[in-house]
Amino acid sequence: MAKKLEEGDEERDRYLEALENGYRFNGYVIFDKNQATDPIAKYLGLDEKGFIDLMIKYLRLGGRLDRVDEEGDRWKHMWRFHFDMWPEIAAKELYVETRFVDAPHLDKREIVVVSVHPPDDVAWSRWNK
Repeated sequence: MAKKLEEGDEERDRYLEALENGYRFNGYVIFDKNQATDPIAKYLGLDEKGFIDLMIKYLRLGGRLDRVDEEGDRWKHMWRFHFDMWPEIAAKELYVETRFVDAPHLDKREIVVVSVHPPDDVAWSRWNK
């Protein structure tokens, strides 16, 4: 089940604050190399800071952020939720899956970018069409 985190929602605010902190300092936003960093560079031509900036702008402009109950058997014993967003780049929508380690103190929060790909196309086969 997914919960849309609306603007003004405390959890959304903490997520965005952690993302912005990750933009300024290394270590608060972590990228999965194979599922996130490689495609971001190859298909989008962005480095990690550029992608974090894209995510921040998307959320600042009211972009959708959902907290989704983890259903994958491989992960549900480790994570209760993951967080999804759908920013656009060059008028094309992306699917971004993240994990958010929420903590009372900002310096203990962490966002892990798990996967980045066009919706319904993990292989990126339609991206350049």
